Amino acid sequence: MFVVRLSNQGKAEVSIVNGERQFTEADIHVLDDPVRAIRRNPTMYLRTADGPIGPRLAERLASSLIHDRALPVTISTVGEWWIFSSHTDWIGKDYVARGLFSRMLPDVRGGPNGYRQEILLAAFARLLVVADAKEVVWLKGDPLVEALPMEAAKLQALGTRTVAYVAEF
Repeated sequence: MFVVRLSNQGKAEVSIVNGERQFTEADIHVLDDPVRAIRRNPTMYLRTADGPIGPRLAERLASSLIHDRALPVTISTVGEWWIFSSHTDWIGKDYVARGLFSRMLPDVRGGPNGYRQEILLAAFARLLVVADAKEVVWLKGDPLVEALPMEAAKLQALGTRTVAYVAEF
C-alpha cells in the first residue's frame, strides 16, 4: 500500500507500508545508470545467464518488433552478428535523444512494468550498430577495429532500418 501525504511545505511525503515495515522516500534510490543496473542482474531481465546470450536478446527484440508491427522483419546471423532489418522504422530518427538504448523507456504492452527491449542490447552487446539509408551509427564498438557484415551493409543500402549486434557472451 502506498501512502502519500502533503507536508506543510506542500512537498509529497511517500510511505510504502509492507507488513510492519514502512519505507519512506529516503529509501527509494533512483537508478542513474540503468544499463549498469541491468548488467548487474542479468537474470532479472533475461531469465537465465546460462549459455549464449545472443539468442535471448534476439527473442526479446523480435517480440518487441512483432508488437510494434514492424513487419516483415528480417532476422539473420553472420558469424557472431545478429542482424534485424525492417522497412518500418520502429525506433525513429530521434532514438538517441529519446534514450532508446540508454534508458528504460516504458512499453505499456508489457504490462505495468513493461519497457522497450533495445536497452538490453546496450547492456549485453559487445558491438551494437544502428543504421538506416543515410547513416550507420556505432553505439558500441569501433568501426576501425571491427567490420560490419556485408549483409548488414546491403540491408542498410536498401533503406531499411537495421540494428546489428554481437552479444558479449
